[in-house]
Amino acid sequence: MEQIGIRTLTLANAMGKAYATLHWGAAINGDDVEFVLGTSATEIQGADHGPDLQHRAVGLYLLDFGQCEAVDLTQDPDVVYQAFKGAMVTGDNQSFIPHYLRSPALFATFRQGYIEAGNAILSDKQLNNKFNMEDFMPEYEEYAEHFL
Repeated sequence: MEQIGIRTLTLANAMGKAYATLHWGAAINGDDVEFVLGTSATEIQGADHGPDLQHRAVGLYLLDFGQCEAVDLTQDPDVVYQAFKGAMVTGDNQSFIPHYLRSPALFATFRQGYIEAGNAILSDKQLNNKFNMEDFMPEYEEYAEHFL
């Protein structure tokens, strides 16, 4: 992606936010989800003609929720963290999530997006006293190290 000029830092941040939304917003583990780049039609400016099919916007899309499992956020934080960590390092997920040892800059951006979105969601759900993104991410990093 870097070789063809795609802004990988922007995508890494969006992916972090997507995983946090899956985990803390939807309470699913995100097992074997897939990210793809796709396009959609843009709107014609100042006209009521509908979509402009000749000009496309590129977006990051999340697909394939078939292997995802629900995670009960009323459980102990260690149980919830393990469910999320386990799904993040298995299957295709380990191919999508930047590893902090292989791509430190990409992982730092992924991490930032995950923490920002996770904190916002936990605050909205009033779960920020039970779960802590600053505790979860180092646990994930240590866990992911074994799957390099």
